[in-house]
Amino acid sequence: MALIDRVHDTGRVIGNLSNRNAELRRQIEEIRAGPALEAVVATEQRASDLEAEATHLRSKLKVAEEQNKGLQVHLKATRAEFR
Repeated sequence: MALIDRVHDTGRVIGNLSNRNAELRRQIEEIRAGPALEAVVATEQRASDLEAEATHLRSKLKVAEEQNKGLQVHLKATRAEFR
């Protein structure tokens, strides 16, 4: 009888350790997924912000190029007047 009790107790210990191991693995996966997911969200937000800034800078560049063209025309006209 003592051997059967020891086997039964050992089975319960192994079962408890297996359950604890599964729980710890689940917690590890949560930890791994949590910050990684937050990092992905933060990276996507940063990319979106940078794309908006790039679009804004492109529009400012276009305005500056148009102003440059206008100033170049004005400069040529002014040079022609002084010749």
